[in-house]
Amino acid sequence: MNEVPTVVLPTVLEALAISVGGISGALHARRRQMDVMGILVVGFCAALGGGVIRDILLVSGPPVFLTSPAFLIYAMFGAVLGWIFATVASRATMLIHVIDGLFIGVWVLVGASKAIGTGLGFLAAALVAVITATGGGILRDLFCGEKVSLLLPGQWLAAAALVGALTFLSAFWLGVDVYVAQWMCIVVASTIRFVSSAYDVRTPMPMDVSKIFARSG
Repeated sequence: MNEVPTVVLPTVLEALAISVGGISGALHARRRQMDVMGILVVGFCAALGGGVIRDILLVSGPPVFLTSPAFLIYAMFGAVLGWIFATVASRATMLIHVIDGLFIGVWVLVGASKAIGTGLGFLAAALVAVITATGGGILRDLFCGEKVSLLLPGQWLAAAALVGALTFLSAFWLGVDVYVAQWMCIVVASTIRFVSSAYDVRTPMPMDVSKIFARSG
């Protein structure tokens, strides 16, 4: 099995991804008419929540924003932008979605790589990867008093993260070059997210097959 190298994002991309999460959280908090502290807290949770949950699950030491203060600065910067320039940020919703779709594959990859590095198996690593990519959005919804959008019918987010994680982990365990496997993860997860957003492809509703069997009987 290949050795997984540590995934380190370029500083500019790292700052952009975290700041956009902060903006998204701040906009949600503004719509719930929270005060300044509420906006900053929700912005922080949306930006870094997935990574914090991942680090807690992996028992890998202090959450990364405590050892890399720049992460906290990026998150607060995004939250402040969303708070002060809410009208402008709201008009840039499409841009925010594009950046979010681009980075979902990256966060999936980071989560899966760290999980494998701690010795977790296939399914556990896939779960950690999905949590890393979606945990911030879950905390954002909870703090805003909303239903967790991840659990409701809607565009593919968790599903995109899961498929991306399974793609990377399958390729990794089959011995595919690790860098090829990483790019496969990013492309697959981000493409699914983009297509779902662009064409409004939604997750399927549950189907009660017992009614079908009852009619046939």
